[in-house]
Amino acid sequence: MFEGINSTAVIESLEVLALVQECQDPHSASIVQRLLLNTAGGNPNTVAAQRTVGWSWMEFGQYCMEASERCGVLANPLALVKQSGPLVCPPPSELIDQGDEVSIIATPGFDWDAFEQIMVECRGGAASA
Repeated sequence: MFEGINSTAVIESLEVLALVQECQDPHSASIVQRLLLNTAGGNPNTVAAQRTVGWSWMEFGQYCMEASERCGVLANPLALVKQSGPLVCPPPSELIDQGDEVSIIATPGFDWDAFEQIMVECRGGAASA
């Protein structure tokens, strides 16, 4: 069923993982389930940072929200992906480096290139890359 598709093995069943997570936070299991189903609302999109290289994670989040409001595209930053792996809760001062990727939750039809350009315009400057 998943032949030829990038995937990561899960050691336990999703039911066990959901139960463990539900004990920590009553809503996170349903949130993760919706993200994994990819059937309604926003879905994770991993995109290459180009114009936002050199920005802090805080700047990225701020201008992501501003761009979302400006253009009516629903998008929220989820994680910063560095060569060492994903940072699901990076410090606000963490810089986006050349070659980094960003995971963004966005509605279907998300155009990252256009959205990243709007982020740069919201910041009021030229692209840094």
